[in-house]
Amino acid sequence: ASLALLAAQSHLKYQVWKPVAARITGLPVEVSTNTTVTAALEVSGLNLDQARIVWEASNQEPAFGASLTFTPTNHALHWVEAEAQWPDGRRVFGVAEFSVTNGLPIVSVTASDPRASEKGPDAGTFTFTRTGNLEQPLTVRFTLADNAARWTDYRSDSGSVPETITIPAGETAATLTFVPVDDSEYEGPESIRIRISENRNYNVGAPAEAVITIEDNEPPVAAPVITLQPQDRNALAGDEVILKVTATGAAPLRFQWRLNGAPIEGATSDTLTLKNIQAEAAGDYSAVVSNSGGSVTSQPAAITVTVPEAPINKPPTISPIQNRKTSMNMPTPVIPFVVGDRESAVELLTVRGRSSDGALVPEENILFNGLAASRALVIVPAPNQTGTAIITITVADDRGATASTSFELQVQAPDLEIQVFGGEVLLSWPTNATSYALEATDRYEDLGRWVPFLSAPYVIGDRYLVLIPLSRAAQFFRLRRAAMN
Repeated sequence: ASLALLAAQSHLKYQVWKPVAARITGLPVEVSTNTTVTAALEVSGLNLDQARIVWEASNQEPAFGASLTFTPTNHALHWVEAEAQWPDGRRVFGVAEFSVTNGLPIVSVTASDPRASEKGPDAGTFTFTRTGNLEQPLTVRFTLADNAARWTDYRSDSGSVPETITIPAGETAATLTFVPVDDSEYEGPESIRIRISENRNYNVGAPAEAVITIEDNEPPVAAPVITLQPQDRNALAGDEVILKVTATGAAPLRFQWRLNGAPIEGATSDTLTLKNIQAEAAGDYSAVVSNSGGSVTSQPAAITVTVPEAPINKPPTISPIQNRKTSMNMPTPVIPFVVGDRESAVELLTVRGRSSDGALVPEENILFNGLAASRALVIVPAPNQTGTAIITITVADDRGATASTSFELQVQAPDLEIQVFGGEVLLSWPTNATSYALEATDRYEDLGRWVPFLSAPYVIGDRYLVLIPLSRAAQFFRLRRAAMN
């Protein structure tokens, strides 16, 4: 049973609070796992019919109602709590506990002889105790911990370091004795901590762990004394830096280097070597020197790392290129230019071209030659295209710096030449103007009177030729590009 408090949140709050006895009923003192139990709340002098009752229990979700029914599944001490609240604000609380068992024996451990010593040596003893059915032997598993090292500091009286012990059939207890190892090193008091491990064959009771203390029989050892402190160092990035600390004291001496107070993994000798040091390794380095008598920390050695400034990479150079002209369907003549760089070999310079009009001059038609300072390029216009494009040539060094020059390229329509030879007129135009046709008219201003010239031209070299008689009447001729599909 427990004591509940009636709290009034109405006009009763101006009255002195009145304690009310309440208890949870229906629960056994002990029950086996997976057994259904039902709890009810009783309050002396109060009617619970109008109260709202909230139930909570170990490993259960909150529930509402006049009672709580549930099935505990685990071996433990379980609790149940109920809260009743009336419409006028009054409240009452109740709590109860009961044990749930699984029928397994309960195992505990004590240090029946907690003091051991290297002198003698004098052993220490743990005692494991069980409750329940004694008909069968019971094997108990445990773990060993704390600062005494197994084998080097202690072992069992049989010479082993077991991790289990068996309580014989018919017996309630078994003992495990550990004998200290008498060494010549002062270690101070050490301890053996044993803890029972969970197991499906038994329940872990209290106490679940125990400790034996081993007294040392060696005289105390003084802590080390540092005789040579590590020194400050100034280094350039990439240098090798060596720090050294010297100390005297009882062996064995142990070393641990630290950077800004944090241990450096693997740095456990009197000398610390830092190869190819970089800026992130700068800081305060110290060494902790220890033995069985204690430890001492060296003064910090400040290491500064200077990273040289990287040289400024100046961009390469490229000579200017004058504007160029070419005829339709004709590549340009070779266009020379010169590149250079103060830091990089000219063989490492790369060039590329860009065109403002990809239809007239596709970028893949800008062709380069040469790997030395003197370079050259040729531009091949797209077939049957005329117009103007801005060509930009960019040179880049091996570190990404660039320089550019631009020029204008005009791709001109084919020229029509007219020459008079005695009583005849000679018309000629380039044979690469395959998409053009010769037209004629006697009235220049009348666009509708231009008609194709029907006589087939001769081909001499790279020119088409047409020869016609000279007439007193005016005649006009032109090359007209055929419509493109």
